[in-house]
Amino acid sequence: MFVRSLSTQIPYFWDAIKFGASKTAELSGSRLQLYLEDLLIALLDGRAQCFIRMDKDKMRLQTVGISRINYNKVTGEKNLNIESLYAFEKSSLEEWMNDFETFKKFAKQINCERITAYTSNPRILALADKVGLKELHKILSMEVE
Repeated sequence: MFVRSLSTQIPYFWDAIKFGASKTAELSGSRLQLYLEDLLIALLDGRAQCFIRMDKDKMRLQTVGISRINYNKVTGEKNLNIESLYAFEKSSLEEWMNDFETFKKFAKQINCERITAYTSNPRILALADKVGLKELHKILSMEVE
């Protein structure tokens, strides 16, 4: 079962959260360190949410998900952004679907209009399609030298 952890549980799970976030953030060096520091503070003060899935015996952490609530100041839209989703072991499609249902229930509970996510990971893109996420925009990028 995928459940939202309490902010008081974050220190207990921090090493696993940090590992999963590091793997999905696509950052390195000092940028990764700054991101992880901001993430820890946001998880502790409630600006970010952590969801976890344990194995059936509740002995091993299987999945960590991080979300943040975003507000569009122009449209007034409130969105739940899935910032990170990392599995420590292979998960079935059914488990992923159940995890996403948890995100949907949480988003509805806090009156979000939509769920968003950003990724370049082909596996996550395929999963996103299966749970009903649709591409709205493409983000283009170029390094300035």
